[in-house]
Amino acid sequence: MSLKLCHDILFEIASHLDPLDCVRDHDILNPSEALRERQETILSLCLASSSFFDVFGPLLRRVVVDNGSSIRRSKLILHYLENPGEAAQVRGLCVCPSTLVSGNIEPELFAQPVFEQYVSEHDLSFPIRALGILLSLLPNLEALKLSVQVHLNVDHQDLLNLFSKAVTSRSLLPKLKSVSLYYANKSQHGFDPRGIERMLCLPNIDEISARGFYTDKTNLLRAGQWAYLPGLRTSNVTVIRLLSCDVDTVFLDRIVRAAKSLKEFTYQWPSECFAEATFNILQFVSSLSEHRRTLKKITFDASLTRCFDGSGQTIMPIGSFSSFERLEHLEMPAILLTGKRQTLTDFRLTADNPRQDEYGMQLRERTTEEFKTAETRRHADSAWQEIDWDALVGLLPDSTTTLVVQCPNLTSDLVGPAKWLQHFALTRLPHLANLHKVDLSSWSPQHLQVLFEVCGFHNVQHLFATHSCTLKLPDDYIFLRD
Repeated sequence: MSLKLCHDILFEIASHLDPLDCVRDHDILNPSEALRERQETILSLCLASSSFFDVFGPLLRRVVVDNGSSIRRSKLILHYLENPGEAAQVRGLCVCPSTLVSGNIEPELFAQPVFEQYVSEHDLSFPIRALGILLSLLPNLEALKLSVQVHLNVDHQDLLNLFSKAVTSRSLLPKLKSVSLYYANKSQHGFDPRGIERMLCLPNIDEISARGFYTDKTNLLRAGQWAYLPGLRTSNVTVIRLLSCDVDTVFLDRIVRAAKSLKEFTYQWPSECFAEATFNILQFVSSLSEHRRTLKKITFDASLTRCFDGSGQTIMPIGSFSSFERLEHLEMPAILLTGKRQTLTDFRLTADNPRQDEYGMQLRERTTEEFKTAETRRHADSAWQEIDWDALVGLLPDSTTTLVVQCPNLTSDLVGPAKWLQHFALTRLPHLANLHKVDLSSWSPQHLQVLFEVCGFHNVQHLFATHSCTLKLPDDYIFLRD
């Protein structure tokens, strides 16, 4: 007996099986497995009845996975040249550029007029040229996931030129809304992040995620070789995620200020460096303050870092987020919420004076040497008496509903985060009517143990429960009272 369901139900089922979601999800670096599972499910449904096939059949052509093989890519190009209607159905592309020799390419590809035209107009290496041709044949592409794996050696400048072509050409990526750039092959010279700049200039771009990008500050920035795009201020992007990236604050300021209305920003420090970047938080927030009327979610993620020794010496521009009118979700490491009275009160960011870059650089230079000669925990304990607690608890605006405080195993300071949370719960929490959750799920058992020893387990739980705020702890955490 064939299955008969109304089309409304079928379309509802289809919305949860859309393969395009696997391309848009920035957390899925290699979507092949997730796509295969969805496509097998869709295929099984199509075999159930003709009504299922009518609804689910087009989903099978919505996403294309290009595994980097030159032969496969040339066959794809030839197929879409012969079937433009099918190419128009493609909404998502997962592609991995490669530098396989052109001798592996299908001979028919060289005879195509589109190939000859592309060769004459653009001086690109063959693999990137073939990638450009493939992109030009997909007029309705909405989501692109570009992944450069460790074992592949891709010409960075060619990729940059390809992104530049996408900006200037009306036939390349005209409807692209979401792009994920994943780079896992850190060469000696670094990957040029200006490709991100180029993608920001696409007319319909809404979301951009980049992973593994970093700037070679010595050869690229200090040598004065940095060349920006003119007119970058026109970007329509609303979501920027920089994951495991080590980019210069000049570049970061550039792309953040390019957005007309930024709603979500994520920056994740790579595992190799956090010490120097900690002080760049001043410039980060200064740049973001230009979007204080639109930003709803801000994440500073230090979960990958391995080389930070906190001792009450780190700094955070406390109070700077209080002017962010619509900020609902704030996530940051606990070690950025602590510091000495002098460093906390010396620097302020307000709605009237959002930029203090020059002073921020002076503050960074003054505190860098302190960081290098950080005190031991014994000295750090006494430093907590100098904390400007009033400035600390003024961190959040009234609009915040979720506060995620990271406390990964990268700091030896066990007392600081506990002291901060205790004072926050006592003095600031009563004034945050919209705050519904404080997430401590990333805290180590050692930090949680100190927290409850300092504050009292039941006292902390009672404080948050009184104000209808959930305190989220790790699922497997067991409080040791002895």
